[in-house]
Amino acid sequence: MEFKNGLVPPKQCDFVPTQCCVCGKDEAEHLYSVNGFDEGPLNFVKCSHCGLIYQNPRPTAESLANFFSTLEFLSAKESKIDFSRLVGYWDYFADEPFRKEMAIARLKIIDQLMGGEKIQHLKSRVRLWHFFI
Repeated sequence: MEFKNGLVPPKQCDFVPTQCCVCGKDEAEHLYSVNGFDEGPLNFVKCSHCGLIYQNPRPTAESLANFFSTLEFLSAKESKIDFSRLVGYWDYFADEPFRKEMAIARLKIIDQLMGGEKIQHLKSRVRLWHFFI
């Protein structure tokens, strides 16, 4: 299979143990596993201290970059995978106008809810805000 736009072929994910990102503790109980992905099983735990549910072990940064750069994630339509295995977008590139429209609508709602003056601080800290509103 030939990949365009810098897309990469899918591969097994590498996982690393992690601790709770809320309280920093590493004591947790296993809740459940999700199997059926080519990249490997996903295990979820509940922190014994604060109750946060998180994935542990989690994919490495490199594995996540690979996963989100695969044709299967960005365009199930083009990769011709079975629709039941869809974990990303049907066609990310074709849906870009819709995603931008939704982002604009959401930012306008935030702007209305927070009020014009209150949102100025956020606008100054979010690069490219002016492209959306």
